[in-house]
Amino acid sequence: ASADEEATAGQMSADAFAPAPYAQRDPEKEDRLDAGVTEIRIGALKNITVVLDNGQVWRQLESDRAFIAANKIDEAATVTIKKGPVSGYWMTLNELDRRIRVKRIK
Repeated sequence: ASADEEATAGQMSADAFAPAPYAQRDPEKEDRLDAGVTEIRIGALKNITVVLDNGQVWRQLESDRAFIAANKIDEAATVTIKKGPVSGYWMTLNELDRRIRVKRIK
C-alpha cells in the first residue's frame, strides 16, 4: 500500500470515532435520576427522607407541605428526581404519582 492509501485509511478510522459536529444534548436525560427506594423515614415535621439504592439520601424540604404516607410506599418503590426549572429538585414517587421538593443530604 502506498503512503497516500495508508494516510487515507488512518484518517478514515480517526474520523469514524470523532464526535458529531452538531451533536444534540438531551437535557431531559442529563437532569434526571431514576432510582429505587431502600428506606423511607418520617421526620418530626412530617417531611420524609428517602434513601435510594445508589446510596444517595434526599430529604423533603420543610417548605414543601405535601404529605406523603410512608406506609403506602412498598419495598419496590421507585423515584424520579429532576432539576427544577429555576432551582432545586423535584422527586416524583412513581407508584403514588406524587411529587415533592427535595434536597440531597448525602
